[in-house]
Amino acid sequence: MATFVGSQSICNINMDELVSCRPFVTKGTTVKKPVSKLCCSGMAKADWGCLCQLKKNNMLSPYNVDFSLCEKLPSLCSLTTPSQC
Repeated sequence: MATFVGSQSICNINMDELVSCRPFVTKGTTVKKPVSKLCCSGMAKADWGCLCQLKKNNMLSPYNVDFSLCEKLPSLCSLTTPSQC
């Protein structure tokens, strides 16, 4: 089940970290610069099971998030890539 804690974090990623990732996961993005340290910090502690539930329940669409781009973030941050949802 997706976890929203007082709208301060989603799936164990705090709002500052989420906002810093947004340029890299927005549908149609052309951002090519390196992923920020703050975004990578969020990816390091992300609850991917929770994020997968958001994807399966189509809860990211209203935010113009391309989940296939989200799944690339761990690799771009030199983290262990979670299994695909």
